[in-house]
Amino acid sequence: MRGHGQACLFFGAGAWGRNVIEAFVACGGDPRGFLVRANPETRHWLSARFPGVMISSDPTELLDSVAAPIVVVATPRDTHADLAELALRARRDVFVEKPMATEPADCTRLTSIADAEGVALFTGFTYLYHGAYACLRDAIAANEIEQLTFTWNRPGLRGPTEWELLPHDLAIAIGLTGQTPARIRLEVTGGRVQCRWALDDNRIVQIEHDGGGSGPKDKRVRVVTKRGDVWEWRGNHLAMWDSATETSKPDLAIDYSRKEPLVREVKWFLAHRADRSAMRADAALSSSVTELINRALTEKQE
Repeated sequence: MRGHGQACLFFGAGAWGRNVIEAFVACGGDPRGFLVRANPETRHWLSARFPGVMISSDPTELLDSVAAPIVVVATPRDTHADLAELALRARRDVFVEKPMATEPADCTRLTSIADAEGVALFTGFTYLYHGAYACLRDAIAANEIEQLTFTWNRPGLRGPTEWELLPHDLAIAIGLTGQTPARIRLEVTGGRVQCRWALDDNRIVQIEHDGGGSGPKDKRVRVVTKRGDVWEWRGNHLAMWDSATETSKPDLAIDYSRKEPLVREVKWFLAHRADRSAMRADAALSSSVTELINRALTEKQE
């Protein structure tokens, strides 16, 4: 169905889903249909923004009625696996927001279906397309990282922090260190999450998230290198100091566009969706993240 170019079906049009839709449109995506629940405000927004485009609450109806080669899934996380499977079995390339699924068996099944049908399966880890992440990857070799810590305050978060926030920082940590841990230690208390694991040479990665607290939204990644450089990625700003002058003006300071990461992510997907090796690598990362979180949560219950 790739002969239909970049025609897309969009499953979900909530607050984040609308950002995803607009990013695809900015990258040349052509909306041909929308799957939404019976929300009058959402339907009004879609009808005004994309007049004449089909809106349905039935995914099978959309897949049967519209010849669009791309399906974008930005719905509540518990629906990701089922909707992605429907689209894959209809031989559509699938872009699904993280997590691909919350059960490792679902990740395995979806990956197998994508391989069997010869279609793309991609998970949206938007922060991996942030300019600050690219800069850190370019500037710091994985074996030069001495300390790696993550903090994220996200008051009013909808959904469990361990599935809404943690997948992002796990993916960043795996990318920066070049190591996928065999297991992680995870403590979940209400909306608070503490996660840690040791790298091969016993360096510790630490993640602390709060999805139920107060105060402003604040996401930080802090990297200390073996030579003493200190890097801080905070929101859309990246700064670097040497250890002796961390409280003074940084030696490097870069501000990034808030919207650019999502656009870069969509561009990458559209450019690589026919690349089987690229899609398999992305699916492997997504499956690893789900496996790590699911296993840690299961071990806590035993």
